[in-house]
Amino acid sequence: MKKYLFLMIALVGLVGMSGCSKDDDPTFNPNRTFVMELPSSSWRSIDNGEAWEVEIPLDELTSEVFENDDVSVHLMFEDEIYEPLTTVYNGIAYRYDYAIGSILLDAKWADGRGGVMENRPPTRYVKIILSESW
Repeated sequence: MKKYLFLMIALVGLVGMSGCSKDDDPTFNPNRTFVMELPSSSWRSIDNGEAWEVEIPLDELTSEVFENDDVSVHLMFEDEIYEPLTTVYNGIAYRYDYAIGSILLDAKWADGRGGVMENRPPTRYVKIILSESW
């Protein structure tokens, strides 16, 4: 009896495993990632010195990507960890907007009271991820 039970389990396992297949399509890559240095000198003062902004040109951000896909931006701070934007770091709120062909980052005081930001943001690494939607 145990012999037949073992054979039935083996047969069910064999049939079950033969129905599985692994999709090894090497052309499938839903995301495109861009990492670049964002020098401190690239930021420009706006709103009478109450904020800083920088525009990052990105030709890969086409009208098709703009209309159909996801765009996410991360900044690396001193602790060498990428923080997804929008985020607050050392009292400064960092956020982004995007349009066809470019990404706009801005930095301003997070408390909402404003005030002049005398120092431009330091050099950072930025990671931009374009994720295809299906």
